[in-house]
Amino acid sequence: MRNLQAMGIWRVNGMLKSWVAASIGAAMLLLSGFVLLGPGGRDDVFKTLWAAEAFAQTSHIINYNGDPIEQSSSLLHVVVLGGLRSMIGGAIADLNLALTVFCGVLGIFLTLGLARRLGLQTNSMLAWTLGAQGIWVYWSMGGLDGVISADCWLFFLWMLVPSLADGRWRMLPLAIVLLVLARPENGLIALGALGLYLLLQFLNAPSSALDPAHKRVWIVLGMIFCAFLGLVAWRLLHGGHWLPQSALAKTDGFQVSRLRQGLGYLWLESYRHPELFPLWIGVGAGAWRIFKRRSLSMGAQLLLSTVAMGLCFIVASGGDWMENGRFLVPILPLLVLNLYVELSTIRLRWQIPLRLGYASLVIGGLFWIAAHFNLGYAPFSRPSLSQNRYASELSFAERHNKVHLRDGFPFHVLLRAHDEIYARKGEERVTILSQQAGFMMYHLALRRMGQFRFIDLVGLCTAEFTECAVTRDRSRMRGGLNMDLVYLIDDWERIEGSCGISKPDIIFGLDDTDLDLAKSLERHGYAVVALQTGIMPQAHGIFQGMEVDAVEFVAVLDRWDMNNGLQTFQFGME
Repeated sequence: MRNLQAMGIWRVNGMLKSWVAASIGAAMLLLSGFVLLGPGGRDDVFKTLWAAEAFAQTSHIINYNGDPIEQSSSLLHVVVLGGLRSMIGGAIADLNLALTVFCGVLGIFLTLGLARRLGLQTNSMLAWTLGAQGIWVYWSMGGLDGVISADCWLFFLWMLVPSLADGRWRMLPLAIVLLVLARPENGLIALGALGLYLLLQFLNAPSSALDPAHKRVWIVLGMIFCAFLGLVAWRLLHGGHWLPQSALAKTDGFQVSRLRQGLGYLWLESYRHPELFPLWIGVGAGAWRIFKRRSLSMGAQLLLSTVAMGLCFIVASGGDWMENGRFLVPILPLLVLNLYVELSTIRLRWQIPLRLGYASLVIGGLFWIAAHFNLGYAPFSRPSLSQNRYASELSFAERHNKVHLRDGFPFHVLLRAHDEIYARKGEERVTILSQQAGFMMYHLALRRMGQFRFIDLVGLCTAEFTECAVTRDRSRMRGGLNMDLVYLIDDWERIEGSCGISKPDIIFGLDDTDLDLAKSLERHGYAVVALQTGIMPQAHGIFQGMEVDAVEFVAVLDRWDMNNGLQTFQFGME
């Protein structure tokens, strides 16, 4: 009886310590996120914001043009955010920031819960290092789907381990559905991870392949396959492709060059963020233990298999162009947890200095991101923008981000040009082309839905160039189709003849400091009606973040003869 009472007290105390540790980690994330970094990330988030806005208003998944095209990579993100938007209202950019911050905090609690399920004792430093992990904090504030996908992976493994152990499925079917909806590649990674786990079991003990626990793995594989197949069937019926448009524009089959890019991506991110190196050592240590056939629990093997397949996807896809390891975010908590699993296997006297050393690297990495790789303005550090009348019209998440703030002035010129051309065309749709399909197009769709036809230069939001016979076979890059304005304008007659895509009424985009693109457009029948120059204001203090070029232009076909002259805007510190 005393032993049972003691066990119950130990469980209560262990759970309480986990909650306290997770709460401290969450406080560290919120403190560093809102005091040190501010809302970071790129304007790609607005592709998801529009899809969620449209879903809230119409209950359909559509792109800027109203077509049944998924321009967001995460169907789960769209549905959850759209549901919140319809219930709560308010600025969707701020609502999305609250959602991803919540998911970042939730990830800390889920990580500690999974750690306890894997048999690790309550470890406060696990929660603290994740709460202060610069990459995790940055993308929790960045608004994209990485932290949402990470939570789904944590929840999936949390439900998977006991389901395989005793055959009670609990909430595993729900976890599988959420996982598959979170990212297009998640279903394939999960199938690969469980397949790798089964392979390891067979190699270590061929006779164990028929154990009940392994038979359950086959059941889970079937469940994942059915969920993935169901989503593919819906996508085929909805938009005619098995992938969302944003992934379709980047997918180009297996290529050796992508492997080199992927490996280079991991090296570059590790070079910029040295706190990642201990995580790779943890993966190597786990692989070494498997190679030496040393004991690993079922949970530890599932964790390592998932991490391995996640890294394989990153390498095979060529990585990502965004800052601060965006592609690593979905598996980052699993990498950190795997490191602590490996640390728990060494002598106690070595664990404390190693954990303190890793924590020091993590905190140093957080400040390094704030100083050099941050695109947000922390509220207390944002420079005065009182002379910029456009800043006051933006939501909190928009005016505290350099990339979003950059688009304020060009957007108003785009809106004015659209309205004038739309009136002169007799209310016929205005055609607009750009590679920048985020902030500008979101706000235009919000105000003028149905009055324009947007053409995405790299094919992430619209299918004109991914289906055009002239352009569809161009190589894919990490950011979409390998397209640029210079090629497009020079070859437009062939594109128009083969695909029926006429020259757009408006072209806008970013430019280099020499304004080569704007000059090229002028030679091909366009007039530049707006030009923004300068550098985005840096944050005050020593944590200034990344320098962002403010150069942006809006060009209109000469035949519309806007007759308003060139408008310019110079960004600078006030």
